[in-house]
Amino acid sequence: PTKETWLTLRPRRGRAWRAPSDAIRPVNLTADAKASGEVVFVGYGISAPEQGYDEYAGVDVKGKIVAFLRGVPDWGEDNPLPRAATSLSQRGRTAAEKGATGVLILNTPSNDRLLPLGRRGRMMNPVEIPVLNLNLSVANRLLQPARLKVADAIEKIKTARQPISQPI
Repeated sequence: PTKETWLTLRPRRGRAWRAPSDAIRPVNLTADAKASGEVVFVGYGISAPEQGYDEYAGVDVKGKIVAFLRGVPDWGEDNPLPRAATSLSQRGRTAAEKGATGVLILNTPSNDRLLPLGRRGRMMNPVEIPVLNLNLSVANRLLQPARLKVADAIEKIKTARQPISQPI
């Protein structure tokens, strides 16, 4: 990350907090831009209504920043979600198509390494909004207003097999 990359969280109550620069990283081939606004947590950021699963249903993300978990739901062998809907690139494009102004990709306990810079860390098809990857510590801090931790969100989605999308 460069000095120009930062994330500041401003809760409705309380003081603003800036994430440490080594805990966030921009994702390659996304817009070099600024985004600010309300954050909406959309689980894994998957929209597959034809398979009966849409984490954007019932939440308004237009003009807002979308936060979603890295990885995919762990539903075992009977996972109905197609790979095309769960790729990181597609989830970034889905957020942009739904009107989001930015994306925050939240690391999980099983994968807390920031996406690499360079070819391996790029989105296959660029999106026109800024996309930032957050480590687990920053992700948990982001979810605090929703009284969630990343591990809790993963478990709720795994158990219920239903979206838990909500503004934070």
